[in-house]
Amino acid sequence: MTAVEPKIAERRSRVTEERARRRVRWLVLVIAVVALGAIGFWLVKSPVLSIREVQAVGAVRSAPIHAAAAVGVVAGVPTISVDEGAVLDALRSDPWIESASVDVSWPGKVVIHVTEHVAAATVTDGSTWAAIASGGEVLEIVDGSSGPVIEVTSLPPPGTVMGAGVVTGAVTFVAALESEVAATTTVVVAGNALHVSIGDRTVRLGRPVLMAEKAAVVTALLETGVPAGATIDVTAPSHPAVLLAAQPSTSG
Repeated sequence: MTAVEPKIAERRSRVTEERARRRVRWLVLVIAVVALGAIGFWLVKSPVLSIREVQAVGAVRSAPIHAAAAVGVVAGVPTISVDEGAVLDALRSDPWIESASVDVSWPGKVVIHVTEHVAAATVTDGSTWAAIASGGEVLEIVDGSSGPVIEVTSLPPPGTVMGAGVVTGAVTFVAALESEVAATTTVVVAGNALHVSIGDRTVRLGRPVLMAEKAAVVTALLETGVPAGATIDVTAPSHPAVLLAAQPSTSG
């Protein structure tokens, strides 16, 4: 049996001990990392960092809180689980919402900012009435007329955009009128034609182009005192005309 020199044996012992210490340090480090990860996972999923408040800014006619709840964004759920894209998709399903953004702040607050459409007119197919925005967006079914009225042959459901040029032109026209004038305005959409009456006066619009300009001209002419029964022709808004109603002839 070969004898080992004491110094060599001591060196081997120190090497073995150092290796053991390194293993212990690595083991402690791994345990600490796992523990911290577990604590962190528990923390973000715990009530401490859960949603405490869902707030809507700018909402009057829309229901962003309800839309957010439909995709699970409610008080009590972990803040980390908020899917902003899913919330925005849910908000887009609300016809009243024109644009929106979602702000998630820790530890637990969600703020939804919305910009709503503004109803420009009431559109009807003769049996159903709906509010419509200036871009042609059908907003909601209403009980009756409010403000200017646009009569159409077919009324799509809320959330639909009435994109036909003639309908969009009609909405643009009434949206550009002064409020007092618009309140007595009715536009009948018949195929590609628009038949307009403002109180007891008739308006000829021609093709559905330059509608805001035509509305401004009509408003200006009415302010000069267009007589009852007259026809205002703004087919060419730069050269408007007022056609007086024919007077009944009298014989002596």
